[in-house]
Amino acid sequence: MKQQEEARLAREARERLGPAGVTPDTPISLQRTDYCKACYTVVEEFHKWTIRQLHNPNAEERNKTMTRHELVEWFCKTGPFEHWKQPLIHGCIKTMQDHHEEVLAPFLGVHVAQEYTTLAGVFAHKVSVCASPTVDACDAWVPEGRPKNECETCRRLVADLHWSLSREVKVNATIAKKVLGVLCMEAGMRHDKPMEVEAFCHEHVDEHWDELQRMLVKVYNDASIPDKGEAMRNRLCGMLTATCDEDIVKSHKDALERKEKEKKKRMEAREANKIGNRKKKLEAAAAEHKDEL
Repeated sequence: MKQQEEARLAREARERLGPAGVTPDTPISLQRTDYCKACYTVVEEFHKWTIRQLHNPNAEERNKTMTRHELVEWFCKTGPFEHWKQPLIHGCIKTMQDHHEEVLAPFLGVHVAQEYTTLAGVFAHKVSVCASPTVDACDAWVPEGRPKNECETCRRLVADLHWSLSREVKVNATIAKKVLGVLCMEAGMRHDKPMEVEAFCHEHVDEHWDELQRMLVKVYNDASIPDKGEAMRNRLCGMLTATCDEDIVKSHKDALERKEKEKKKRMEAREANKIGNRKKKLEAAAAEHKDEL
């Protein structure tokens, strides 16, 4: 029984990490966008893990004994990355494998510097280290500054939503609820000026929670929607909150287009049904005529 369970776990790990599998010593090639997303995500998720460890009475002993290999095995394969897309898992391993000290050193000491326990400190570290000449996973961060209006604020929030959901292998109601539940808090790790985004998020996500959750599941599972981020922007900043005139127009246009497509499908289905019925009648008449002969 134990051997069967170990074989099952090994098979699932191979499926998750690719046909050849990936170990901490495997050379990994990634697209730059995937590598950047992975580097940012490693810093963010390791911050969360660090905060949990600071409240764990056994954290000091664990920090002393956990090796790099153990961190990779746990963090990238069975930890927060395990339900995300394969390039992100590979990017996690590459980040931990090639740039362990640069990316994670601030979090690994027994005494973690206060700046790295704040969201602003995490944001500053990730945009600095992931774009450093040594790591070179991302382009240099371009300061956003404060949003000029609510429309810009809404679009930044949608970018955060898409950032989180685009990592998922599949978006279901549980995943949508989880992402929405931490969306407002995590704005501090995603923006250099997060205050307006956080406030907008708390106001509108709470108000439209149920509708947003259904919308996320629908959009991210609809293969006919190629640009999920744009679709969410049109719906959230246009239809739900009415903060962007352009998105309001686009959301109405999209709604009309969807209705037209549905109408066309219904008409085609009815026509196909009519043709099928006529064909059956002709076949029945031919069979009856044959019997008479």
